[in-house]
Amino acid sequence: MKYVDPPFMLGETLKGTDDDGNEINSHWEGQIFELPDVDVSASSIRGSKSRQGGRQIKAVICRNSKGSALTAAKKVLKFDIGTSNSRIALGRITAQSGGTAEWAGIGDQYLTSTVADKELFWVILEGPCKVTTNSGSSAVAVGDILVSAASGEAAEIGASADAIDGVNAIARALQTSDGSDEILVSACVRH
Repeated sequence: MKYVDPPFMLGETLKGTDDDGNEINSHWEGQIFELPDVDVSASSIRGSKSRQGGRQIKAVICRNSKGSALTAAKKVLKFDIGTSNSRIALGRITAQSGGTAEWAGIGDQYLTSTVADKELFWVILEGPCKVTTNSGSSAVAVGDILVSAASGEAAEIGASADAIDGVNAIARALQTSDGSDEILVSACVRH
């Protein structure tokens, strides 16, 4: 089913627990929406958001299952493939990426603070967004394929990549980077 109205917008989170600490809003975990490519941090004259391009952003609602607050904005985030219910693996995030070519998505670039434990937030799967590149990697050129790297950053896939690296590609660079930059990419997470 393709949902039309998301329960919250980019830059926002959705409450994940009740007053007793029990998880709520579980029915949203793993739900995929197509959102307009708008700058939610700026308003136009009419009060609506400024459109940045004609493309849509495909994003999934994820729960922070790390066990503590998570810095997610523009970071590469690992999906929880260790969950007991593998059908919701796409709907849970365990941490920032910690290595090369992990199954991961890109955190909502408009988040202005950390995501509290068990809160729900957006992870970008497809379309234009910003991501932090790896400060220890070589330069990223326009068109380079990016995969997860350490510290929640993205890095160029490299010439020695194997098939697994290719399957776990997260984006194609739309801007250049000489390391430790936030660059515009076209997300392309296989889901």
